[in-house]
Amino acid sequence: MSNFRVSDMALGRQGCPFFSAFDSLVASHPTLNRAVQNIGGIANITFCPKNALDEAYDFDAGPGNVFIDGAVRYFTQGKRQYDKDGAMARAGRVNQAIVDETLKGPYFVHDIPKTTGRETFGENWSQELCERMMAEGATPEDCVATITRITAQALVEAYKRWGPKEGVDEIYLGGGGSFNPAIIDYLREKLPKTKIAFLDELGVPCSAREAADFSLKGLEMILGRALMPPKRAESDRMGITGHMQPGEGLRYHKILGHVQGFWGDYPLEKRMNPVRKVIVLPSKH
Repeated sequence: MSNFRVSDMALGRQGCPFFSAFDSLVASHPTLNRAVQNIGGIANITFCPKNALDEAYDFDAGPGNVFIDGAVRYFTQGKRQYDKDGAMARAGRVNQAIVDETLKGPYFVHDIPKTTGRETFGENWSQELCERMMAEGATPEDCVATITRITAQALVEAYKRWGPKEGVDEIYLGGGGSFNPAIIDYLREKLPKTKIAFLDELGVPCSAREAADFSLKGLEMILGRALMPPKRAESDRMGITGHMQPGEGLRYHKILGHVQGFWGDYPLEKRMNPVRKVIVLPSKH
């Protein structure tokens, strides 16, 4: 199975982040505005407005760990790959002027929908910023603290700029950056009325959110069923996303047999209707 993002692009959207359907099924609540916050290399947010399963929308807020990891590798000559427990960032002083200057850049102020990647936020940028700050007398810890604040402040500004008008009641975290206190403590400071917790509270392991999401995408592709489209996107067209390489012929026909058995006599015209409820079972481990 492959080409899920390409399929989303064929429906008129950007193909990324492409998590709103799964996040809405897992996190939507009848009385609370919720968000699912992933902090991987790039940080993305899914907003799930209260009592509105079909109204979820997502976008890339900007860099997540990519700049931080690049700075840590730069200062340790590759001996360390990331800032464990935010130790370097918490030992340094933030250069707020550089943070504010960076966040005036074109991607950060661009309206949603939007998506980005390492072609925009790559390690070279991180290294250049470190060299600039070091020339002005900063320590390695100051550089990592400043770069970490760029990620954290960009997230706070995204919540305030594009979140529900009445605010977000709860944020559920996923991705490696969720374990960085220098990011999460800043979110808690600037969003004091918002509960911030790991996705595990909703039954989805924090480190497995993307794997679970693509498992759902794969299942729905095999069954020939659409996903709920995101709102505030270029298109709200529904369609089957993903491609399947049949491989060994007999196995392919067995899969088709299972699919037909799943649908049975269910009306053909209703088979594209997206899933609107999931039950998250507790882990056996």
